[in-house]
Amino acid sequence: RVHGIKISGKENSIEIFCVLTKVDNSLKSLPVLELVSNDGVFYYLKEVIQNSLLQDSQIPVHRQAKIITLTHMFMVSYLMPAVIILTGEENDRNDYENALLRFVRSKAGNDIKELSVEILTEDDKNKVMGNPSEIQGGLFKFIDQINNPNVEKGIKYGVIIARVNDIGQFALRDLLESGASKSHFLSIRKDRVMFILSLVDKTLQPQCRSRAHEIFDCSS
Repeated sequence: RVHGIKISGKENSIEIFCVLTKVDNSLKSLPVLELVSNDGVFYYLKEVIQNSLLQDSQIPVHRQAKIITLTHMFMVSYLMPAVIILTGEENDRNDYENALLRFVRSKAGNDIKELSVEILTEDDKNKVMGNPSEIQGGLFKFIDQINNPNVEKGIKYGVIIARVNDIGQFALRDLLESGASKSHFLSIRKDRVMFILSLVDKTLQPQCRSRAHEIFDCSS
């Protein structure tokens, strides 16, 4: 949880210093985050270097800065979890998804684990917490492998690519919230976890909209 946060800056630029309380109650200082803005609405990394993997995609330049910034914030634990939502036609969403994954992989190297899932029906809800007979399963198990200090390490970052409709959005609502998520048996942290939600229909539910750090209309 957040132990303390300090924000300072001037017009169109800010610096954020954040201290977290870890599971063992020790304190962890996150690196200072320096952000700037052209419009006073979205702030991005002060030193944004255009990435060739994004430049070769169909993603507009002004959106590339957002992707670079959100990826950095997810990797240094400022977003727990990071939530990016893709809307639009399927081919366009796939292009964005592939470009996003290529970029995140280029930053994480071998320290990343990915999981693709479809949550479109009531039966698919078991993919979130696992089957009722399981103590730990589904996305809860995947995320716990990234964050549980008692699990053998080797994977530092987790990316979940979820194709969802209204049923899937509702099923994921708790996992998309910042902070710990709980099942009947388990509590998990979502440090260094990114969700990429690809909407198979055009209805974005309020629960997901409020939890999203960026919503890309991939067809515009």
